Amino acid sequence: MTTAHATAGTSPPPMAVLRSAWDGSVVGRAAAFVRRSAQSGLLRPALTAWEESWVGSLARAVWLPAGASAARGVSLVVPGLVSLALLDAWAFNLSGGPAARVLAAALTVAVAAASPQMGLYAFLTVAPLAGDILALATAAAVVLSTAARRLAAASWRPGLFAADLTRELRERSDPALALLAGLLVAATATSVAPTGSLRYLAVWALGFGLYWATTSLLRRAEDLTRAALAFGLSAVLSGLYGLYQVAVHVPAERAWIGAGFFPEMGTRVFAFWGNPNVFALHLLLAGPLLAAVLWAAGSRKVRVVVGLGVITAGLALVLTLSRAGWFGFGVAVLFLGVVRDRRILAVGLLAALAALVIAPDVVLSRAATLTRFDDPTAVHRVRVWEASLRMVGDFWYSGLGLSWRAFTTIYPQYAIEGRFAFHAHSHYLQTLIELGVIGFAAVHWVLLRPIGWAVRLSGRARVRPAGSLLAGAAAAVLASLAFGLAEPIFYLPRPILLIWFVLGLATAARAALENETRPGRPVPASGGGPCPR
Repeated sequence: MTTAHATAGTSPPPMAVLRSAWDGSVVGRAAAFVRRSAQSGLLRPALTAWEESWVGSLARAVWLPAGASAARGVSLVVPGLVSLALLDAWAFNLSGGPAARVLAAALTVAVAAASPQMGLYAFLTVAPLAGDILALATAAAVVLSTAARRLAAASWRPGLFAADLTRELRERSDPALALLAGLLVAATATSVAPTGSLRYLAVWALGFGLYWATTSLLRRAEDLTRAALAFGLSAVLSGLYGLYQVAVHVPAERAWIGAGFFPEMGTRVFAFWGNPNVFALHLLLAGPLLAAVLWAAGSRKVRVVVGLGVITAGLALVLTLSRAGWFGFGVAVLFLGVVRDRRILAVGLLAALAALVIAPDVVLSRAATLTRFDDPTAVHRVRVWEASLRMVGDFWYSGLGLSWRAFTTIYPQYAIEGRFAFHAHSHYLQTLIELGVIGFAAVHWVLLRPIGWAVRLSGRARVRPAGSLLAGAAAAVLASLAFGLAEPIFYLPRPILLIWFVLGLATAARAALENETRPGRPVPASGGGPCPR
């Protein structure tokens, strides 16, 4: 408290108190020390030597999309994100103890709190490699940090901030999101498992917040490209770990491999997800966005690096042995080929032919069952679908309530042959059972919009980086919907948050694309690469 405040008998504003607390914290002091060191020149010789090395120059080139302005220290971003992700993966999924988890979580949340945009990049890289708790905490820090930045822009006056936010919501009114939010609240209030539904309502609310933060933070094509690259980085790191799991023959659960039907199947890669099908969903969401970065890359060597990352993620997807994942991948390739670049269709066809020649027998035998329903896992799914359809027949109008906990409360009464299930093994059946027909329509109104935008703006998508990223986000959504024929996509907290990010990126890419091509700004007549600036 200052002398002036003490004399007047008043207290400083709450936000000033929070700012003072941050400046006095250990993390705040460390950040201030690093900032002062960089400004004073103590770190400049080391930074210069790093940037002149081939690794530093490559890291700098990868993080700088075509046309983006360079800033000192940008070469540290990619190594920093990789280091943070590996630290969190070690602490939460490998050998880290409680102290390591606390340290890793504190560092990750501090990054998100210090810079909302860098926090978003950190969330996208870290969330797929760490646990649900850290992902939720980091996402919350990104949302709160974004709100704090907006509050600072309003001179730390909550009333002005609220008025500005209200005006923004009015100008960018979104009936689809408003309807879905209202139905989620209603589904929670009327749920047969209110406690479980309330927990998932909190996750969905955080997903809405992440959507808002994404659309607020990613206003330029280069920011969109960096977010896609950060998310793609998580797929590459997870894919490398998945390949390691194959190399060392990490044991898989017996239920995953169907030993009686696929005796040659030794393991299925699951990376840091604990389930190969959920890992496949992660790759389907991140892979198309990483592929879209290829069109925004600033040089051939960056395209080579990103292309190797795409190949790594693709190999990992194959080795998940997730048939739903393979189907989703095929749908994404077809969509990108039609909307963005027809050469992708040829590349996809050649890759499929090559896979038929060099793929292990287990992959080929697994692929051969895509249209068959006589293996144990397929039989189990069919029985669950039959029971779920009976549930839909009884609860189509209202649903049972949000989350799988509502599903498992009633499902045993409909189970066939005593087969227990945590979910309906179908996104579409699961959504109908949880939210009813109106909720089903609202969910898919929100999910299908990016696909419509990408198709409608496909001409511009071929000549602008933002258009390429819109096409990539739409392909990711479409791939997840194809995956959803046999698996749920809103089943666990982390996939829920990641899907909301993809939806936010699609919305931001559409806005950036329309801004780039508004009257008065020239559009290249042809070409598939980044536009000149």
